[in-house]
Amino acid sequence: MDFELSDELIAVRDVAREFAEKEIAPSAAKDDREKNFRGDLVKKMGELGFYGTMIPDLYGGNGLGFLAMVLITEEIARAHSAMRVAINMQIGPALTIVQFGTEEQRRKFIPPLLSGEKIGCFAITEADAGSDVAGMRMIAKRDGDRYLLNGSKIFITNAPVSQGGLVYAYTDRSQKHRGMSAFYADWDQPGLTRKPIETLGALSSPHDKLDFLTIAHGMLPVANFHRITLSARASTLGGIMRPICFAVLRLITSSNLVGCSTGRSPGLAPLRMRSTYVAARR
Repeated sequence: MDFELSDELIAVRDVAREFAEKEIAPSAAKDDREKNFRGDLVKKMGELGFYGTMIPDLYGGNGLGFLAMVLITEEIARAHSAMRVAINMQIGPALTIVQFGTEEQRRKFIPPLLSGEKIGCFAITEADAGSDVAGMRMIAKRDGDRYLLNGSKIFITNAPVSQGGLVYAYTDRSQKHRGMSAFYADWDQPGLTRKPIETLGALSSPHDKLDFLTIAHGMLPVANFHRITLSARASTLGGIMRPICFAVLRLITSSNLVGCSTGRSPGLAPLRMRSTYVAARR
């Protein structure tokens, strides 16, 4: 049984490593000291296809798979943890929407997240609901063709630098965790306040406290929260281990590329990734 990385995955890892060493590492310490969010680097990683490994090419992804995502994230984190967080913020909402959103939502929200044109964000954590997501208190009530959001979220990564993001709330408390839904919300709404939060590390990764007071959003729920949780919560053990387990199973049962999520070989995707980076360096 061969557990070595394929040539394609090695190429992906090498592109990520070179990018991290040349583009991120030189300014990492300075960026942290100055609390400098590097939106330009988020955009560059999008241009290289780093956020599209688990997304079909129909929505701008490259289908390289879960293991490619792990390798990219590992190399970026080695240079600067704050930029690793940025990757999660782009992939999390995109993967959630591709799996559980409508076709209209997929085509509207996913491409700008993958390209880095839009800064990603998702709001789950509350003061009394961290790992215990089902303990959240935020609610969303139907009001005609829209929903009204009431409640607070805290430690929301990228909230200060994004225009909106996925917000999780109860739509039916009687169903417990199955009564949760997700909304792609616009921050530019009356009644929403944002308060900066100081953290001890990864200072160039900004966080906010979000207070929603009857915020109206026309978007319908993306999907039942119980199902979304498995893919969107990268900070839970299940969220981390599930894609890795699938990658290992594919390695054991198939001779195809590990973790390829589109049912086809990604072929030239790693080469395009490298040629894009080389061209940009010139």
